[in-house]
Amino acid sequence: MLGIARFFDGVLLNYASPQLVKWAISKVGLVSKREFLFGVYAPSYVYGGFDKDVYTLLRIASAVVAIGAPDIVLKKFRIHKEIVAAREKLESGLIIESILDEIPPEVVELFSVHKSDKELRSYVWAVSRFGIKQIVFGYPQNFSEKTIRDLAQALFET
Repeated sequence: MLGIARFFDGVLLNYASPQLVKWAISKVGLVSKREFLFGVYAPSYVYGGFDKDVYTLLRIASAVVAIGAPDIVLKKFRIHKEIVAAREKLESGLIIESILDEIPPEVVELFSVHKSDKELRSYVWAVSRFGIKQIVFGYPQNFSEKTIRDLAQALFET
């Protein structure tokens, strides 16, 4: 999919860590001189004060993205075995909440934007170095008015 992205005007990556974003952009392999837009669309939790319940929702959303990720990504970042096992359990009828503890913790860092309001600036700077022009802060950032306010405040300070 990343290979054919060069035929479009842009791509929103479902990956969030700067390392994974850089890898994905390298796979697009643009040869065209036309304007091309890279963005990140990922589960997000940017917070002023950490909330364990919202973090649990972020873990679930990140796990869903990882379970849907191609095997090449899972192998590259050494989470293939665990994610394939989780995928198989979901296919057998289990719900994601029942297997959440089996999902490696690094899934949150790879597939979501999970930052304190103070850390957001360095994240935005890091991914913009690779050509990221847009960041879409996905669920559970819209969980409540407070989480939306936390993001707005963090972006204002960025």
